Amino acid sequence: MRVFLLCLAALCFPKPLLAGSGSGLLISMSVAQSSSGPLFFFDLPVSTGRPACATSGSWIIDPNALLAAEQISLLKLAFALGKPVNVVGFNSCTVSGGVQQTAEVVGNVQLVQ
Repeated sequence: MRVFLLCLAALCFPKPLLAGSGSGLLISMSVAQSSSGPLFFFDLPVSTGRPACATSGSWIIDPNALLAAEQISLLKLAFALGKPVNVVGFNSCTVSGGVQQTAEVVGNVQLVQ
């Protein structure tokens, strides 16, 4: 029974439970080229629970992530409208191709009213 409940919990919570989170108005946005493609970086005023590898304070969107284009579009919209966002990370600083960064990789982006 215990094993069943652990497997069920793993299916219901596929992301790490201790991932970092951030919120507020975007402070800055930038794009850089890497071996895995263009990397989109941004900064938020409030970030908590970040992994030790996230030493820069920035967040990063993996260019090969399934929803990367949509996440970037949502962040650009929030920046243009002056709206705050909520972000949850993957508790990792490694993007596709095994490239290690100093920013936490974004899992979810939410535009706040």
